[in-house]
Amino acid sequence: MSESSNNTGSRQRPGPFGPARALLPFDQQMVMLDSKTLAGDAIERMLDERFSQIPVAGRSGSIVGVFSWKSFGWRVADLRSTAIKPTDLAICDAMEPARFIGPDVYIDTETDWSDLDYVLVGTPNDLMGILCVADVFGRLNDFAEAFVLIYEVEHAIRDIIEVVYDSEELQAVLDSLVESANRPAIEAVTNLKEFIEENGHTPAVGKAIKLLKTSRAREIESLKDLTFSQYRSIICCEKNWDRFEPVFDSMRALVDKDLSDVNELRNVVFHFRRAITPRDTDRLRRFREKLRYNLELYHRELARDGEETIILSPAE
Repeated sequence: MSESSNNTGSRQRPGPFGPARALLPFDQQMVMLDSKTLAGDAIERMLDERFSQIPVAGRSGSIVGVFSWKSFGWRVADLRSTAIKPTDLAICDAMEPARFIGPDVYIDTETDWSDLDYVLVGTPNDLMGILCVADVFGRLNDFAEAFVLIYEVEHAIRDIIEVVYDSEELQAVLDSLVESANRPAIEAVTNLKEFIEENGHTPAVGKAIKLLKTSRAREIESLKDLTFSQYRSIICCEKNWDRFEPVFDSMRALVDKDLSDVNELRNVVFHFRRAITPRDTDRLRRFREKLRYNLELYHRELARDGEETIILSPAE
C-alpha cells in the first residue's frame, strides 16, 4: 500500500480493526538493518529474534524495503543456476518493496490481507511498527471470544431467573419493569397537564406531551428483551434477593459487583471501546462458570428436597 493512503484513515470510529497504531503489539521492539547487511547475517538475526521480516534502511536512514523469508526465497530461486551464494548477497538485493499504512488507518477498509502477511505502520522516515496478519487475527479472535462469553453469561442469567420464578411471577416482574421505565414519562405528562390547567395551553407544552407519550418504553415479551442492566436490577433488587440468594449463596453486594463488572465489560466489547485483554476474557469466563455451577448446585438442592419430601410423606 502506498504512503499516500495514510491520509484516508483520519476518521474516528469504534471497531476491532483500528486504528492501526492500536493493533501493534505493545512490547514490539523495532529492528532495522542497513541495506548492505549480508543476507546470511540478516537470516541469523531473524532466527535469533524469531522475526519473519526486517525493515531495511538506506543511506539516509529511511526505510527502503523489507527483507523477509519470502523475498529471500524468491532470490534463492532466481540464483539456482548461478555460482552466486544467496547468503553472500546484500539484503538490498533480496528485499521486497515496503508497504506502509498510516497509524490512524482502519485496516478493514484500507488493507487487503488476502495478499499480505504484514504492513509497516508509519512512514519511511517515521516507522512505528510492523503489523502482521497474526496480530489482526488475534485481535479478531479476542473480540469473538468475548462476544461468545457474553452470550453464554446472558443465557445463564436467563436460566437462573426462569428457575426462580414461575411463568406468572415472571410476567409480573416483566410488567413491573415496563411500568418502572414508563413512570418518569407518565409523571411528566401529568405535571404538564396540570401546568396547562393553571396557565393555559401552549404549542410547546402540547408538543412535549406528545413526545413523552410516544417515548414510552417498549413492551417486554420475554427475558431476551431485557438489557443487562435490567437483569442486574431483577436479581439484585432488595425485594427480590430472598428468591435469588439460595441460587447464588453469596452476598447481594458481591453479586451486584460481579454483574456490574461484567456489564461494563459488555459495553466495552459491544462498542469496541478498547482492545480485549486476556484478563477481560478470563473475567467473563470465570463468571460464566460461576453462574453455571451455582445453577447446577441449586438444581441438586431442589432434587434433594424433592427426594426428602417423598421419603418423609406418610405411606398410603
